[in-house]
Amino acid sequence: MDDMLLFISALAVVYIVPGPDMLLIFQSSGPKQLKNSLAVIAGLATARAIHVTIASAGLMALLEKSPFLYETIRLIGAAYLVWLGYKLLNAKNLTETLDNASNSELRKLIPAYIRGLLTNITNPKALLFCSVLLPQFVIPGSLNTSYQFFILGLTLVTTGIIFDLGFVAIGRSVGAIIKNSPTAKILQRWIMPSFFVGLGIRVALSS
Repeated sequence: MDDMLLFISALAVVYIVPGPDMLLIFQSSGPKQLKNSLAVIAGLATARAIHVTIASAGLMALLEKSPFLYETIRLIGAAYLVWLGYKLLNAKNLTETLDNASNSELRKLIPAYIRGLLTNITNPKALLFCSVLLPQFVIPGSLNTSYQFFILGLTLVTTGIIFDLGFVAIGRSVGAIIKNSPTAKILQRWIMPSFFVGLGIRVALSS
């Protein structure tokens, strides 16, 4: 139990640090976008589960031995973040999602889910984090290793969902204030896209 509390504390620190996932949630958490926000969270949770599965399966070793593969994934992720910033900059209004207008609610939620999935899955550092952190809390010989990875992975995904829901609550509150402030709307129109583009450039230039 002490190890699990330490594990959750480590996760909390990671989730609190601003990054692409948090920015995407804030962008998707307007006053009238609750379902859209939940779809994004579901996409992020799916991506984290995939990272845990890859790390536990030992495929991370392949990524570590193939710098070209790692660089390819990293650059794809960087390009995707820049693209998100571009789409935000060209949105008609601040509460507009990145999805095209559609009469089908499901067709609106699927792109939101995919955005959450791609934002996290194209971040190789998320996979590196899973591959480094999880093995530190696996106790050889005490329980089946696969079972331990499953419990740790489930905890990682669940903790992420809890933090994401908290960020949605914050984003909805801030969004309600921004909606009634023309000055705040202008600032958000430029600040949020700049964060995505800047983050993408940083990822592309980082080693």
